[in-house]
Amino acid sequence: MNKKSHNTNTPIDTFAQQTAEAIADGYMMLPRLGGGADRKSPAPDSDLLMQAALAPVRSDGMFAGDVRPPAMPNVKSDGSILPTPDGVGTKGKGFVSWGADNRLPNRIAQLTGMSVYTATAVKFNADVLAGMGFVPKYGYTVVSNGALVTKEIDYGAAGALLEQQLIDARLELMKFYGEHPDAEENTFALVSGDGQKPSANSLRKAIEQSYLKRIARLEKEYSDWESTQAEITEFVRRNNLPLLALNLALDMAHFNICFPELELSRQATEQPDNALWQPKVTGITSRSALTCRMEEMDDAGRVNFIYHSNRWLDGMSTKGKSATDDIKAIPSLDPEHPATSMEQAVRDFKTSRANGSAAERPTRFQLPSYYPSAGHPYYPVPSWWSIFNGEIYNFLYNIVSDRAKRRKNKNIIGYVIYVHTEYLKQLVLQRQRNWPRRIPSASRAAT
Repeated sequence: MNKKSHNTNTPIDTFAQQTAEAIADGYMMLPRLGGGADRKSPAPDSDLLMQAALAPVRSDGMFAGDVRPPAMPNVKSDGSILPTPDGVGTKGKGFVSWGADNRLPNRIAQLTGMSVYTATAVKFNADVLAGMGFVPKYGYTVVSNGALVTKEIDYGAAGALLEQQLIDARLELMKFYGEHPDAEENTFALVSGDGQKPSANSLRKAIEQSYLKRIARLEKEYSDWESTQAEITEFVRRNNLPLLALNLALDMAHFNICFPELELSRQATEQPDNALWQPKVTGITSRSALTCRMEEMDDAGRVNFIYHSNRWLDGMSTKGKSATDDIKAIPSLDPEHPATSMEQAVRDFKTSRANGSAAERPTRFQLPSYYPSAGHPYYPVPSWWSIFNGEIYNFLYNIVSDRAKRRKNKNIIGYVIYVHTEYLKQLVLQRQRNWPRRIPSASRAAT
């Protein structure tokens, strides 16, 4: 029994054969519209970059080099407890890894920047959060049409406002004195709560006391502004508040958590008695969320230290060093009671190290700020991370690249058209017969 032979010609071979037959029959290929060189071959597959980024966190356990499409990372944020160097942080406590391999935020940031949809959305959210940055303001309340209205102005301009309010209050008091110089019985037609008409003297004194209290309050507010204006000006000068707002907003937009750091004054003099130490907040900075990890909670459910390492930021090689090298710990404030926990830390140091040096004073504190996620007590999981738990991100990522590839590999006219040479000859002859006869210029001049 003879087996039926299979055609082994490829589509390219078939196309070449048909082209040769058409040319042999007298056909010619029309030139490509617009001319130009052949299209360049498509760029290297950009999916390889995404596969390399996702490979270490593939949910199916596969790694780089697999031929299957890359899966999305498991966005479970709270990982295992990892050890810390001796003498760093709380004894017997480790830090909680962020993700299974402690690299989840790095990959989220990388994937976010690789897609035009997620990158622009996160940038928009960060810009909205940052706004114009942190600007010191002075808030005050005025009465307008019987309603209280709260307003804000720049803190530096509050002095002029308070001075004008003081002038207005004193003028009103002077006007009151001028209109009511004596306290006669019939000056005021007011009735008290018990139905008896109060004396004019008592009403005059009550109104006078109201004016005086208002003036005293304004004088105190002006004095407070004068005493704090210089400190606030120096605080703004020392700290880059617009950049701080951008850094914090960017971490919040990516991870729903940020790590501002407060700096206390150490005092220049080496006071032997730490009871004389009266610190103030003189600086505020931020630590990138990629370099921060939380310590394991204590029995009261508090995180006492935040650990930092630049290795978590860029994945530096740990060759020749322990995995716990370069890890530092900074005391963490209670996010629910930050001021109280800071004051308590200062009091505890004054009590335990009464004769300690100024260099030993705690002057840096972390204040983790976050948008809570149910079931994730350490690192929150933003709701928009759900796009990584399926094929949504793959679909969004490939929309633009797939369209670009189709456009690069698509022919402009869609077909290769061949026209017989005899048809072209007849077409030229017909055009020549229809052309008007040209009369030589000399003949036209003779006529």
